[in-house]
Amino acid sequence: KGDVYSFSIILHEIIYRRGLFAINETSVAPKEIFLSIKSGNEIRPPFLGENTLFEIGNLMKRCWQEIPTDRPDFTSVFNTIKKLSKKYDNENLVDNLLQRMEQYTNNLEELVKERTNDYLVEKKKAEELLYRLLP
Repeated sequence: KGDVYSFSIILHEIIYRRGLFAINETSVAPKEIFLSIKSGNEIRPPFLGENTLFEIGNLMKRCWQEIPTDRPDFTSVFNTIKKLSKKYDNENLVDNLLQRMEQYTNNLEELVKERTNDYLVEKKKAEELLYRLLP
């Protein structure tokens, strides 16, 4: 049942194209996460339901259950995914891929802007330091 939990985490990463728990995108410090886990709080990846099929979201949530016996087994997970693939088989794969590519492009453009701004800030700091050092 532990593998079902791991599977759902990987499924979340594939669907949202983010790292583990999207930690890099949160403002929560790693120390705060560690203390939260240590105190017994449940830590789960962020769930953005609007980007996911409702059934897949429910499957992920069931696989994240704190008590391992409450999680589905892989046979159940496989059957759910098989039903979903038949249910949504009529959707155009190319349209889905194009939508994902557009989303990826938008995310990439935003990341480039962010990194460029970070670079410019650091460059300005370096120039200011250089001007202070030079007579």
